[in-house]
Amino acid sequence: MSGNLYFEKTVEEDYELVFDYSALLSPGEVVKNYIVYVDSKEITEPFDARLQEWNDRFTDISGNIIINSGQYNSLVYNVFTEDVNRYDNSTLLVKTHGGIIDSGYTVEVKAVTNRRTEYIRGVDVFINETAYANVYDDLHYKYLVDSNIIYILPAMYINEDNLYVPGFIYNKEYSVFIDRNIESINKLTMLTDAYFWFTSKMCPMFTYASTIIMNLGPEAEKFTSDTINRYIHRVSKEAIDLLNISGSCGGAPRITYDHYGCTPELVPYNLRRYVECKVSYILLNLLDRLRSIDGSASGQTKTLGDLTIKYGGGGSGSGSGSGCGYGPKKDFYDCYTGLEGILSNGANACGTGAGINNGARGLYNGSKGYVHPSQDGHNRISNNKPNANGPWLQNGNTRYPNRRRF
Repeated sequence: MSGNLYFEKTVEEDYELVFDYSALLSPGEVVKNYIVYVDSKEITEPFDARLQEWNDRFTDISGNIIINSGQYNSLVYNVFTEDVNRYDNSTLLVKTHGGIIDSGYTVEVKAVTNRRTEYIRGVDVFINETAYANVYDDLHYKYLVDSNIIYILPAMYINEDNLYVPGFIYNKEYSVFIDRNIESINKLTMLTDAYFWFTSKMCPMFTYASTIIMNLGPEAEKFTSDTINRYIHRVSKEAIDLLNISGSCGGAPRITYDHYGCTPELVPYNLRRYVECKVSYILLNLLDRLRSIDGSASGQTKTLGDLTIKYGGGGSGSGSGSGCGYGPKKDFYDCYTGLEGILSNGANACGTGAGINNGARGLYNGSKGYVHPSQDGHNRISNNKPNANGPWLQNGNTRYPNRRRF
């Protein structure tokens, strides 16, 4: 791979280079360790330590760069890349910085697998002051071509509001159109126009698509990962809405959608489980509707003359029947409806009760802002006990008067 990939970028923006080893790994083989080289120089220190060394040597108290040593060119490679980000078991991302104008670098990553096999992949990065990225709205990108795969590399940049934008914005759908008249560096063109779309990462996501796929079993093949992720995103927001369903504190939402982060790691179990159960239930319902539309829900019918044979039907593949009375769908329904009450009745950030308060409050509980009706002096609830006086003994207002023995 080294030497045959060329990537032009601007000095103002940062990009994450993609090092994909999936085509090289054997079944069961994963990347366990890695070593980064810039122009054949091994990068050993963490980025923060390298950046501190750079600032100590080449910046003044105001942060301005001072070129006062011949070591500048020999040390610039040390801050050209940040620490490696492991995307999955076969793909590594390396964030690059601008470096010196009109110069180039070769970034290589040696991946060491769980079988102690080493694979080296490299990307030639050319720094060109005039090669600005194409900009459509807030999308800054370059293409990294690896064999027959094109990676879209979003730029991490400072926008007009002086805010740092880390690549693609969350919860966006991007459409890409490539004109067939665009020529390659060796004057080749495509036969037809190319079009594709993709979605950026979604936030919040309180579970993983793989968890939902395991819940659904083989029938999950009928849904794309993007469809599952969209439902996870929608129901994750719904879970936060349940927490905030009662009046807010000071007019602001108590918990924002990204309060627990954008990934499931820090999400409380009750929220994560609610999303898993409801998304699974929704998708099983969709499968039942699809079967009703294509006619497979009622089974198969064969007719030969006056003889008609009908078999199958009587329920859906989700094991739930049309009334959701049993099977996995019923389990998921009971799961998320039970958690729905817990989420909507939890304590809020103000320290008082929240949600749909469908339970009876205690006699001395004033968390709703007022006391129990029997304690407020308005006599809306009678405290008098029934009159239990008997004809033989005036024993007062008790249910069971004492009998006098003769």
